Amino acid sequence: MKVRATNLGYYNNIRQYEGMEFFLKKEEDFSHKWMELVEPKASVPSKKSKSMSKKPVMKAEVLDSKSEVI
Repeated sequence: MKVRATNLGYYNNIRQYEGMEFFLKKEEDFSHKWMELVEPKASVPSKKSKSMSKKPVMKAEVLDSKSEVI
């Protein structure tokens, strides 16, 4: 779930300053004392970006049989 810090807090070994948005690993980690809900049940984004998931296609170069290869 995505939350916003309403005060200075500490989560996942990182200081979360007021106004910062971040994802909670578990719903049980939510604290009404210094967080507010931004997106309910939004999952943590994966480390792989969508643009990196596709491998580039390499085109093979066709050589003429009469070409000399050095």
